[in-house]
Amino acid sequence: MGSAAPTSAGGDGIPDLEQHPGQPSTAWIAPESPSGRPRGWQRVGLFLLTFLGLNLLVGVAYLAIRLAAEPGLLEDPSSLAHFEESHLVALLLVLEPLTVGLVIFFRRFLDHASVESLGLARHTGWVRRAATGALHATLVMAVISAAVFATAPGIAITHEPAASFALRLLWYVALFAAVGFTEEFVVRGYVLRNLLLDVSERTAAVISALIFAVLHAANPGVEPLALLNVFLVGAYLALVTLRDGSLWYPIGFHFTWNFVLGFVLSLPVSGVPVQGTVVIERGGEPSIFSGGRFGPEGSLVCSAALLVLIAWVTRAGRSRREKPEILR
Repeated sequence: MGSAAPTSAGGDGIPDLEQHPGQPSTAWIAPESPSGRPRGWQRVGLFLLTFLGLNLLVGVAYLAIRLAAEPGLLEDPSSLAHFEESHLVALLLVLEPLTVGLVIFFRRFLDHASVESLGLARHTGWVRRAATGALHATLVMAVISAAVFATAPGIAITHEPAASFALRLLWYVALFAAVGFTEEFVVRGYVLRNLLLDVSERTAAVISALIFAVLHAANPGVEPLALLNVFLVGAYLALVTLRDGSLWYPIGFHFTWNFVLGFVLSLPVSGVPVQGTVVIERGGEPSIFSGGRFGPEGSLVCSAALLVLIAWVTRAGRSRREKPEILR
C-alpha cells in the first residue's frame, strides 16, 4: 500500500495541490511506482481495457438473455438497439458494483495504494463539499430548466399515490447516487489520479475529460454538441477535484445533476429517458437549444453554463493560490 507524499494542508485538512506550473501534482496520489511496475498512463490504459471488456461481457450476456426471452427479435435485428428503461436500469445495477470492484482491485493490487487516497477520505468538511456540489448543480439545472420551460409547448405534473411516489423517489435516489458515485470514482478518482503521475494537472484534467466524453459517445441521441458538453462538465469536475483533492464535491454535483434532470424534470439524462415528476412537452425547436434526444445536456444553454463554471473554478483556484498559507 502506497503512502501519500508530504504536502502542506489547509485548515480544513485538505492538501494544497498547487506546485510548480506545468508539473504533476503529488499531493493526493501514491508515490511514483518502483521500477518494473506500470506507470500512471499505463495503469489507466490497462484499467480502461479491462473496463471495456467487462462492459462487453455484460452486454453480450444481456443480449443472450433478451434473445432467449424474445426470439422474435432476430427477425428485426435493428430492434436490439432499442432499450427499455427497465433494461438500462438492470444493466446499471449489474455494471455499477462490478465497476466499483474493478477500481478497488486495481487500486489495491496494481497501484498498491489505499482506496481512500482516490479522494474518499472523510476529512473535515467533506459533507459540506458534497452539499456545495449539490447546490451548484441545482443552480445550473435551474438555469437550464428555465430555458426549457420558456420553449416548451406545455408542462404538467404527474399524479400518483403517495406510496408509489415515495418508492419511485427512493429508487431514483439510489440509482442516481450509484451512477454518480461510480463515474466519479472511475474518472475523477482512478483515471485522473494515475494520470497525474506522468503529466501536469491541466493535461490530466483534459485527458480525463476526453475519456469521460468517449465513455458517453454511444449514449442514445448523442450529437457533437452533446459530447462537447460532456467534455466540459468532465473538465469542470476535474478542476474542482484538483483544487480540493477530494471527490465529494463532484459526487454531490453529479448525483444532483442527474436527479434533478431526470426525476424532477422528466428529461433525458445523457440520452436515457427517465419517468419523472414534471412532464414537459417537447416542441420542434432545434436540438442546439433543446438538446434533442440527448436532453438539455446537449444544448447551447448547457454549454454556456458549463463555460461559466469552468471560468469560476479557474479564477477561484487562482485566488486560493494567492492566499497566505495560514488562511487556506
